[in-house]
Amino acid sequence: MDALQKTGLRDRKRRETRARLEEAAVTLVLRDGLEQTTIGTISELADVSPRTFFNYFDSKGSAILGLRHLEITDETVSD
Repeated sequence: MDALQKTGLRDRKRRETRARLEEAAVTLVLRDGLEQTTIGTISELADVSPRTFFNYFDSKGSAILGLRHLEITDETVSD
């Protein structure tokens, strides 16, 4: 079984949401420019709330660049 098959539904949904947010951020910046792109418009295009956006990224710049929150879990530490 490969790593993708081992992940649960929650992890897959999180990856999908992150990818939608990153794609929305880049799409909007390319179309409208950095100044006109807001967290609200990114969230709307990705079909999530602005609050959800902040579960994944600290700023619109982080979303555009695909920078991720550092999540330290017991599993990460043991690797």
